[in-house]
Amino acid sequence: MRRIGDERTLRNTIAQIGGDAATAVTLIIQAAWRPTRCNLSAFPI
Repeated sequence: MRRIGDERTLRNTIAQIGGDAATAVTLIIQAAWRPTRCNLSAFPI
């Protein structure tokens, strides 16, 4: 029973980390869209 609880906790932790990563990526994309194209050209794609 203990292992099942640990696995569930681990999955929740991974899901939370994944959600945080998705939020960070979204914020980075939003920040990248704000500057003009001249400023965007400074970032190598």
